[in-house]
Amino acid sequence: MSVALKLALSATLTDDRLRAVLGDNVAIRSLTAESPHYDIMRRPEDLVEFKRHLRCLFDRIKAAHGENAIINVFPALPNSAAVEVGRVRMPKADLPLHIYDQNRSVDGFIPTLRITS
Repeated sequence: MSVALKLALSATLTDDRLRAVLGDNVAIRSLTAESPHYDIMRRPEDLVEFKRHLRCLFDRIKAAHGENAIINVFPALPNSAAVEVGRVRMPKADLPLHIYDQNRSVDGFIPTLRITS
């Protein structure tokens, strides 16, 4: 089973958009806000809270899906939070990340970056 991580802080991402890329046999985990918007990171404490939740989510995904899983990341994030996704990941301990990006020319997400170590 594939694992998708929906990071929706700047905009809403629906599960059907992720399933269109990975198929129906996917476990979707989410880190989102009640009302996603572009100016969501207003204080340094907001970014600290995001990092804390993301760190816990990486651990829970690994515990639930095992050491051989790959986390397919679908981001809708402010730049500051996107940078922290890479900073919070521990290369020796965390699962590989496959990052997807929305591309209007194909009307959906496309793979853009693989982080394996």
